[in-house]
Amino acid sequence: MSFLNIQFPQELVSYFNKNIQYLTSVGKMQSGKEFRKSILQNRVVVYNLFKSIKQSEKISLLEDFFHTVNGRMYSFKMLDSTDFKIENTQAKKLDSHTVQIQKINQFQELNKTTVITKPKEDTVQVFKDNALMLNGYTVNYQNGIISFADDILQSNITITCEYFQHVRFNTDSITFSMKGGSSFEVDNIEIIQVLD
Repeated sequence: MSFLNIQFPQELVSYFNKNIQYLTSVGKMQSGKEFRKSILQNRVVVYNLFKSIKQSEKISLLEDFFHTVNGRMYSFKMLDSTDFKIENTQAKKLDSHTVQIQKINQFQELNKTTVITKPKEDTVQVFKDNALMLNGYTVNYQNGIISFADDILQSNITITCEYFQHVRFNTDSITFSMKGGSSFEVDNIEIIQVLD
């Protein structure tokens, strides 16, 4: 699936309810032996339309955006007003010069990490051993990976930033209902998080 670096219209976000769904799957080792993948590691956010969109200008806005991303063909960014920021959060070290931005949620005694792949530009602050870095690194805003000029293997790297959810439509068609005259409404859309 290809990604389009565009944002879902913020005027339409309030029409959607967010819920958490859990996926389970079976993987195969090289030996051919199957294994169950942990259900807690396969959490996905789904946005369901919970109230009909009836205003013609907002229906047109939705239709135009839907055609721009070709239904479920292209993924895109969505700003979730209830889940958009991390503060001073430990980054995941990938090697001696790169880290991945992540969000850490704590469920009782378990820590659940979520990879942040779409940090919002101009909001990323990088701290090395609790000191704000003003240079010496670059941020990839498409995958959330930060690269450092110097070795950071022995350093504590934390991140503060805002971010977008990486999502796609879960349908290739939208149903419009005619409500008399030239009045339409739409009420059957699902947007689903992309697990990078």
